[in-house]
Amino acid sequence: MKKSCQKCGTILAASATSCPVCHTSTLEKLPQSNDNTAIYSAVETELELVRVKSRRVVVLLHAMFGFLGIGYMYLGFYRRGWLWLSGSIVIGALFYFLVAWRLWLGIGWALLQLGITLYYALNPDARDVKGELLS
Repeated sequence: MKKSCQKCGTILAASATSCPVCHTSTLEKLPQSNDNTAIYSAVETELELVRVKSRRVVVLLHAMFGFLGIGYMYLGFYRRGWLWLSGSIVIGALFYFLVAWRLWLGIGWALLQLGITLYYALNPDARDVKGELLS
């Protein structure tokens, strides 16, 4: 079944979503809503499903396994997670060899972990690698 463009009259295929001549959308518009936005009856075929990351899981992973970088990897920041793990290995080596500085290294690393955990727990604009807000 063929249809024609409402604006220029060009004959279109039944599956066409826009006119190749005038680029007018051939989707049937439904009545406008109260806030003057148009609603279309066709289903968008190029939608991407997004899996929203949980803020509770992020906070739990950073609080318990933050030194391993797992919280960053959960959010999709793989490079940052691997760098964090590498930093933990270096801090662990320094912790082993610098006996006089063990207390300060431990306190500093724990405070840094606490700060990152609180950032993800309290910041309403915290996002994952795709830019999606945490739920």
